[in-house]
Amino acid sequence: MVADIRGRLLLWEVAISETKALLDLAFRAEMGSKQEFQKVELQNYIQELNKFARTQPDYKEGTLTSTQQIKFDSIYPRPFPTFSECRATQDASVKLAIIYFCQVLTSGEGQLNVAADNSKAFKEEHWPKVLSKWSGNNVDLEEKFSSLCAQLRIVRNEALGHAQADFFNIIHGDPITTMSFSSWQHIDIKYWHSCLENLRIAVLQYLKELNAL
Repeated sequence: MVADIRGRLLLWEVAISETKALLDLAFRAEMGSKQEFQKVELQNYIQELNKFARTQPDYKEGTLTSTQQIKFDSIYPRPFPTFSECRATQDASVKLAIIYFCQVLTSGEGQLNVAADNSKAFKEEHWPKVLSKWSGNNVDLEEKFSSLCAQLRIVRNEALGHAQADFFNIIHGDPITTMSFSSWQHIDIKYWHSCLENLRIAVLQYLKELNAL
């Protein structure tokens, strides 16, 4: 039984570690997108793309088609990473970080003598003990972090793990249907990231106590 608990706690520690690594990557990608050479490269790209479009038989003044852009990109590939690729990397890294972290917060099946079920009862017993170690028994800090966790669960459940229609802004027009949504932009990513290393350590401290039993 204790071995199963240790196994699940180890999975928590791995999930938190993976989350931090992904947010580290997201911050690096964001920094990359703000470099001066990215702005210059993007400006040059747009300029050359418009020149190319004017040479195409389907060109219309003031318009640029996706077909023209795809053809241009296939002839003149851009160096990696571009501004848009940095932003895409940032976005994808945060989304994956949310999914990884929610391995701690959501249910997961266990295996006898390997890891316990990540059930509601298991989390209610062990997660508060981890949070207590992480916060130093600071109730206000725990409440703030728990509020963040609730936000992460909502994004994971409604926008990433599933696609709940009411999370997305879908507008049916005639003849075009459009959609827009903001999945994680309202979340305080910097605060979340600042908590993760000490939270990971708290899991390991709790695990060490169990190992001593």
